[in-house]
Amino acid sequence: MKFYLDFEAANYTEKIISIGCTSETGSIFTCYVKPYRTSKPNEIQKIDHFITELTGITNETLEKFGLDPDVAFNRLFDFVLEETGNSIPEYYCYGYTDAHFIVFANFSNLSISF
Repeated sequence: MKFYLDFEAANYTEKIISIGCTSETGSIFTCYVKPYRTSKPNEIQKIDHFITELTGITNETLEKFGLDPDVAFNRLFDFVLEETGNSIPEYYCYGYTDAHFIVFANFSNLSISF
């Protein structure tokens, strides 16, 4: 089964603030992710006006609806497992940055196409 992924990140970092995934059957998974600061793990990194203009995501949205990164990715994996059953998932994304993130996230049974 094919999955089309899109990640949004905070201020030119690899701190994910949004995950979007659509399966080839049309099922959709989306969530906001709290971009915690590396130096202060309990503090959310603020996004700037440019990121808000580009994505529509605000600091208030992340504070109110953002999930802990581990929770967000566990929910994504649960979505993929529920959709695939026993088949091996294939992940597709647009652009180098999203593909780079997927490769370094160590997705199991990874198949990436550009």
